[in-house]
Amino acid sequence: MLEKKGNYYTGSTNEKECKSTIRGASYATSEVTIKANEIVSWDRGFDSKNEHVWGAEKAGYVFKRLK
Repeated sequence: MLEKKGNYYTGSTNEKECKSTIRGASYATSEVTIKANEIVSWDRGFDSKNEHVWGAEKAGYVFKRLK
């Protein structure tokens, strides 16, 4: 679900509810922030011990709008 926060939107999957088998994961998470000039998307996979097994480690990918 996306929520409006001031002049942007943010949202994420519910913790551990998005099952995954990609690269040894047991679940995946996705977080997104949508602003007028950029989108930040952070997708990660975790194993059954909650260890990070794929995706960006420190922050999401930033997609900037070109004018």
